[in-house]
Amino acid sequence: MPYQFEFDSTNRILRCRFEGCVGDDLIMAYDKEVRTCVAGLDLCAGIVDFTDVSSLDIASQTVHVLARSEPVLPNPAIPRFIVAPSPHVFGMSRMFQILGGDKRPTLYVVSSLDEVYAAIGVKQLHFEPLQLR
Repeated sequence: MPYQFEFDSTNRILRCRFEGCVGDDLIMAYDKEVRTCVAGLDLCAGIVDFTDVSSLDIASQTVHVLARSEPVLPNPAIPRFIVAPSPHVFGMSRMFQILGGDKRPTLYVVSSLDEVYAAIGVKQLHFEPLQLR
């Protein structure tokens, strides 16, 4: 699967790791699935990790649609992070952040998981695959 949901139950953090090629259809399928996934979780933070993405081919129109949609995490106080180490992915993620900033004031685009750890004040997270119903 091109993405996998993982959960750190101690810190109540959900992470979705993408790998390989990510396009419009995949990111829209993720958006639909993650909404179902978070419904039963009491989260303290969310992470979308693009570290293992080899290419990102998402139309700017798709970024606009997603940025204007209701946030996956409805509570604006819950921090959410996009880990985007490559310049292209970082740029697309920043476009999403800027366009949706009024709905997602605690969305941060960072280059590494270490930046996430520092921001949330933990040294290490222990993720396990999340079993979806």
